[in-house]
Amino acid sequence: MAKNTPTLVYSHVVKGHLVVESGLERELVEELDGDPSIRWMVTQPAELHLRPDGGKLRRHTPDLLVMHDAGITVWDVRPVARQDERFAQMATWTAQACQRVGWEYRLFAGHPPVRRVNTMWLAAYRRPAVCIEAYADVIRAGLQDGSIATVGHVAAKDSGYGQLIAAMYHLLWAHRLECDLDQPITSRTRLHWVD
Repeated sequence: MAKNTPTLVYSHVVKGHLVVESGLERELVEELDGDPSIRWMVTQPAELHLRPDGGKLRRHTPDLLVMHDAGITVWDVRPVARQDERFAQMATWTAQACQRVGWEYRLFAGHPPVRRVNTMWLAAYRRPAVCIEAYADVIRAGLQDGSIATVGHVAAKDSGYGQLIAAMYHLLWAHRLECDLDQPITSRTRLHWVD
């Protein structure tokens, strides 16, 4: 019997759906999906056959492989409460195998509640507006001339239809604009242009 219920999550990077096995995997995919340095993602990329110290053959399937500008990262996703001694040993062996081929290995245990909610909120704005560059220009110019410094300033410049606000959230998701995602996003949240 499966421990998790597989589901689909749409990825703008791969322009299609990825099968994930948990909400935690979905959380990671949705966050990475907005990172402009990510070139490709694949879930359950391969089964590793490890024979640590010449002992018993161990098998392990990492949760995600990500190709990005700096190389390749292999991810395992598991909440801290489920990272037992056996998993820790498998993670060590997987990290060593990745290191041998020049790949990075990372564990994802989930975000603290505020960051998780912020990430889920921004994922709702993954699709850019038709005129996203015009809105991006307004926000970037406002940040440069000082008329925009916070989320509240963007809301004040919005026409009342919400397009500028939606563009701001998309730009935050796309890592073109940034704020402290470890704090609740409020009208006082400070914004910074990235690109």
